[in-house]
Parts: sequence; C-alpha cells; structure tokens
Amino acid sequence: EACPISQHSFCQDLLLGTSCCFDFSGELSPDNPDWNMKCCDQESGAPVVAPQDDIVEEEVRKLDLTLNLMSALNNNEMFCKAFSYQLMVKLNSCVSYTTTTTTTTTTTTTTTTTTT
Repeated sequence: EACPISQHSFCQDLLLGTSCCFDFSGELSPDNPDWNMKCCDQESGAPVVAPQDDIVEEEVRKLDLTLNLMSALNNNEMFCKAFSYQLMVKLNSCVSYTTTTTTTTTTTTTTTTTTT
C-alpha cells in the first residue's frame, strides 16, 4: 500500500506495516522527483523496501541514478545498508559503504649452514 512520506501512523492505523518506507522494489524512474513510498515492516533497521538481489543491469543503473538524486536527503548510507551486499557493490552510490579486504602474503626464508 502506498503511503504519504513519513506518515508511519497511516500504515499502523490500517495494519499495513510499522512504517512508511522508501520503496526500491518496483519500477524506478530517476526522472520522477516523487519518491515511491510503501507501507512495510521495518525489518532491516531502515524504512526501506529493498530490491531483489537479481535485478537486471538496467534496473541497477536506474537504482544508482535514483540514489544519486536522493543523496540530497543524506540517507544514502541508510538506503545502501538496507540492500544486500551483492547489490550494494554494483552501485556507485553505495561503494563508500562497502568494505574492502586486502590480503598480504609474507614469505620467510631460513638458511641453515653447517661447518665441519
């Protein structure tokens, strides 16, 4: 059910969920300045309905453009962390919230000499 932004009581009164959430699960239109909002149970700790992990490349591009436009809300960290890591690493808008692992290999050489 669509809901007015930040109107959590709307969702609760109609027993549709605990929060009015940003909806990234459906068709995204970066050209549309109105954010999609939907009632949800705020499971991920953020009022976000995350997209599926297996969205196609075109949808990843639209999601990234949408996040870029929404960066003015200063919520990108919250949005990105609500997505799966698998999806987050595909989004330029979320790269700063991913972790990188560096592997270091150390080689030790021991030389033994015997004198007779």
